[in-house]
Amino acid sequence: MSEEASATQEAAVLVPIHRDQDGDLRVVLIRRTDHGAHAGQIAFPGGRREPDDADTLATALREAQEEIGLEPSDVRVIATLPVVSTLSTGFTIAPFLVAIQRPARWRPDPVEVAEVLDVKLTDLERLEARGESLSSSVAGPSRAGFRSSASEGIACGARPTASSCR
Repeated sequence: MSEEASATQEAAVLVPIHRDQDGDLRVVLIRRTDHGAHAGQIAFPGGRREPDDADTLATALREAQEEIGLEPSDVRVIATLPVVSTLSTGFTIAPFLVAIQRPARWRPDPVEVAEVLDVKLTDLERLEARGESLSSSVAGPSRAGFRSSASEGIACGARPTASSCR
């Protein structure tokens, strides 16, 4: 095994989609809490593989249950997506596109998840939602990928601020 392969850590995420009462297709994202390596980031539910996980799907299901209260029995795998490798952290991330039965109420883990974002896919198609901005601060540059209001159920960016989530 190469040095690079031995340094790789496995993680997995769900890309959960469902139809709302109006029949609109939605995707579920989370905004991480303001501490830790992924502070404030918009992400899919998921995380690091643990030794007891049978495989990466088990990892994604466990993490989604822990992070947002999504029961594995409410998940149906549609497709296993291509594994993504990160350059900065050395993770390989296995994403799974899944259809879910949305729970009546999300149960975000307050330590890991600041907010569950249940976003209409049509909202992500809007030009104003695809705008990207780059701003500088004392902490350095910050990039926001989505520019719409979280109160409308739309993601606001990788590190949302009051100015980027109008």
